[in-house]
Amino acid sequence: MNDRTYAGILADVSEIIYSLNEVATKEVSESDSLQDDLDLDSLPLVEMACAAEDKFGIAIPQEDLFEFRTVADVTSYVHKRLDRA
Repeated sequence: MNDRTYAGILADVSEIIYSLNEVATKEVSESDSLQDDLDLDSLPLVEMACAAEDKFGIAIPQEDLFEFRTVADVTSYVHKRLDRA
């Protein structure tokens, strides 16, 4: 992960979601609801978190995972965690 800017993280998070979800289009938006717009229920959400952990080198505790509602929530969370690293 070279681009730790919010925009760079958003691009990577969007790519992770796109790769896990055949329903999602390449145009994943920050405001997209993970469940309602992108059909990410609990199993794909866990898969997304695992992929994000690998991509960004951070841990995402399960209790945090289920607080994510939108793509922006995930992006902001990763951005904050990387800022602390």
